[in-house]
Amino acid sequence: MILFGTGFTFYVVVMVTGNEEQDDMNLRVNLNKALEEPHTSPPTSPPSSYNPRSLHHEASFNETLAFCRDLHKPTTKKTWNDVELLPARCSRDTFAVPLGEGGLNNAIMRVWNVIKAVSKTSLKDGTYRTILLPYIRNHPSRFKPHKDLGPSKMVPLDLVFDKIAFCEMLHELGICFLCQHNPPGDDPEDWSDSVKKGVKFGGTDAIRSPEKNVLLGGALGEPLSGEIFWYLRGLQPSEKVESVVEAMRKKIGTNLYLAVHMRIEDDWRAFKRGKFYVSAENIILNITNHPFFPVLMSLTKQRNKSEKLPVFVATGLKDIAMAEWGKVSDVHTIMYDGHGLDVWAQMSLVDFELARDAAIFVGTAMFSSFTSNIAWFRHDEAICQAAMENRKVPGRLTEHITDQDIKAEDICGLMPSFAYHNMENASKGLVECKKVCWGTQE
Repeated sequence: MILFGTGFTFYVVVMVTGNEEQDDMNLRVNLNKALEEPHTSPPTSPPSSYNPRSLHHEASFNETLAFCRDLHKPTTKKTWNDVELLPARCSRDTFAVPLGEGGLNNAIMRVWNVIKAVSKTSLKDGTYRTILLPYIRNHPSRFKPHKDLGPSKMVPLDLVFDKIAFCEMLHELGICFLCQHNPPGDDPEDWSDSVKKGVKFGGTDAIRSPEKNVLLGGALGEPLSGEIFWYLRGLQPSEKVESVVEAMRKKIGTNLYLAVHMRIEDDWRAFKRGKFYVSAENIILNITNHPFFPVLMSLTKQRNKSEKLPVFVATGLKDIAMAEWGKVSDVHTIMYDGHGLDVWAQMSLVDFELARDAAIFVGTAMFSSFTSNIAWFRHDEAICQAAMENRKVPGRLTEHITDQDIKAEDICGLMPSFAYHNMENASKGLVECKKVCWGTQE
């Protein structure tokens, strides 16, 4: 469980060992016990040595609550760009710019792995490179040779995400950074052109390079830590993207909706000779045959006073997805068509935000950072919301779905995520995700 620092490793597939699974079960039992009894008095203040980045399996209710309250506090709106105010351990003349390659979710995970590598690798003088605002690749993720991806370019992170929220997150995590793209004294436009051309680009092994300013590309093979949830929460949409997200939320009209990531594109069908491909028809069949579907449909009609369940779909083949969902009665299918934005990464973030906030989310477990990041976020957000609202830590929806008294608030509080394909079920039906939606890699 990310929130409490369990050890997962993010490769193209997340590996979960039996011991870690048992640790998580023990933690959930202990935390449930801690939260079952109402806390009528305010929780004690965390110790002065409290560090939200080092929560462990024995984290108490108060520690969890402190972590979550810190995580959800509003930003200070500081600019964070005065080099003279950098802590002594942070270099004032040696900088690193993280570069994120791949689709949006691969890109942000690569950026994170660069940040982590820089933050734990000291220079010869004992200081650490100061992080500058990242750049990310602006093209869809495709399982094709790089030469076949088509034209793409690096774009500034704050074209997609809110700069102040991102920098506030770095500050809270104790990262050496300046909230700007260019090194102090360098011309911003010249520096931006250099980044886009890939000048001085290298992997994280270039951190100790004698070069003052380096561009660093990260891999996906770095271990994830308890900080990853904090990082994901710091990735808030830019103002332009948020305005589109809000318009789409109004179009959906309720928070009681289903979101589905339908991985049905041609390149995905060809990947591994179709081993992980599930057709649009079968994805929908798996969903509508699951016990949660009629329950969500019924709750929607009661609460929304609507005869149709809103279904938000994120996919690259919208026509096919729309046609297949059109065969299901009493659903209203909604997709984002890219209107209002002209940067692909921005459009991907709209899909991500809307899918992440649904009452129930369904995605593919196999090789999808989009699905895994959403499921991971929802899992830890549900725990935080439970702690802050002084209620029992949520379990899994499949444990409660037969309860005739289940309410919309119960489902929204659980924030359940499902997968229509992982290594364990081989596309034989939906599996509810425990932490992430990945199956066990053989």
